Order: sequence, then structure tokens, then C-alpha cells
Amino acid sequence: MTTSITDVLNAYSSGQQTPISTHPRQPVGDAAMFDPPCEIPGIAENWDLDALPDDLLNLWTSTAECRLHHDNGLRRESITLLSPSASKALTARELMFWGVNDHRLAKDDIIFGTLLVEPELLVFDPTRDEYTILLASMLEERKDWPVVGRNLADFLLRYRHSCSQNPWRASIFKPNSPRVGY
Repeated sequence: MTTSITDVLNAYSSGQQTPISTHPRQPVGDAAMFDPPCEIPGIAENWDLDALPDDLLNLWTSTAECRLHHDNGLRRESITLLSPSASKALTARELMFWGVNDHRLAKDDIIFGTLLVEPELLVFDPTRDEYTILLASMLEERKDWPVVGRNLADFLLRYRHSCSQNPWRASIFKPNSPRVGY
């Protein structure tokens, strides 16, 4: 049975969801923060719905943007899952800056999240059927980016349930090696 993105996001709320628009410099509190869901026309203003992966459509119809927190026992981490317009703008900016011949971003990639402390990006690779979520560091070539989720729900579950012994940043797939789970 496939876990829905909405169910996974609901698991992040500890009784309180704070509907506050998230911004990179906003202080991190204890509650996960969720914007209201995005309507389909709002998503279509930014992305071609026929080409948009179902995972991202499901994310944005669950919440336009959200900030999720994770405490791995050593330090607290936070990610922002971007709104459709912020995702489009950041993807376009990074593609323009790096280009597609740079061994980093591919033309079909969609940047859908940012880490609040580290200069890393969450990238959806729509050319893959599985193992689609990459943790991108623009300081490294694409081949060195870890695969951090089979799909978006899998990534969100791994992020929520990871600990210092089972870090969410560890790749679950390395080319030319057996695929491993978590």
C-alpha cells in the first residue's frame, strides 16, 4: 500500500499546525508550519500539469509550502518544501546559473525544497521511475548527490524517522550497487 503525502505531512503535526508563510530567515520554532493547500490553477501558473510528477502535484495540493523539523539527537535540522512559484523560480535561477552541461542539474529537474542550515537543495528527478529524490549540493557533481528517497512520501518518512544511527542524508541507492532500504 502506498503512503499518501498528505498522511505523511499530517504525521508531522504534533497537535498544532501553524499556518504561517515560511521564509528562509524566519526563526525556527517547535511546530511544523504549513501554508494552506495550493489550488490547481495556482500550480498550473508555474508548472505544466501534464509534465509535473504526481508527487509534486500531491504535495502542493496538500500544502503550498511548509517547514518541517527534525531532531536527530545531535542537532536540529529543518527543511522548507517550497511553493510551486518558489520552486519554479529557484529551479530556473539555478539552471540559469549552472546550466545543464555543468554535471549538476538536468533540464527536467525540479528543485522543491531547501535545507535551512546547509546550502543543499532537494531535487526531484522526473526522468526516474523510482529513487527520484536527490540531495543536491552545488559544490559537488550530480553523480555524487545521494538519493534520499524512492519517492516524495518515502523521503518524508525517512526524514521524520531518521536518527543519528540512521541518517536521512545517507544514500539509499548507489549506481552499480544493490539498492538498500532504510
